[in-house]
Order: sequence, then C-alpha cells, then structure tokens
Amino acid sequence: MDKCRKRWGGEEFLIILPNVTPEGLEAIANRVRVFISQSYLMVEKDKVVVTASLGATLARADDTATSMIERADTLMYNSKTSGRNQVTFG
Repeated sequence: MDKCRKRWGGEEFLIILPNVTPEGLEAIANRVRVFISQSYLMVEKDKVVVTASLGATLARADDTATSMIERADTLMYNSKTSGRNQVTFG
C-alpha cells in the first residue's frame, strides 16, 4: 500500500467520497464551491467573503493515494490559474 505523507497548507483540504459517479462528483464539488462562496465571516464590522478553487478527480484502477492527491492538487491549481472560484475535473 502506498504511504502518502504531505504537509497540508492552511488553505487546502481533502474530501474523500466513496462510491460516487462522475455526475455525482460534479454536483457535490459545485455545491461545496457555491456554499463557500455564499458564506461569510464578520470581522468586527467587515464582511469577509472567500471563494474556493477545487480540483476533483475519481480513482483510477492504477492509482495510489499519492497519484490521486497529486492529480487533485494539479487540478486545483488549474482552477486557481483559470480564474478562481471554479472546479476543474480530471
């Protein structure tokens, strides 16, 4: 079994969804993105709004934990460089 060790940054998180279809992954990823973009925090009198750039992928037959995380990470960075607040699938 592949041992995946990565230090996660303060702005990264991972969601693992078992038994999801491509359509289900797309729907869930976009729901998460929209939920984040419609949420906010109040800091004193300032409303702080954030967005999320996501990378979403399904497991492949030859995947390891490391290969899946690397692929999702690359997809996330594609979302960031393509305009942010979007999901890139692959």
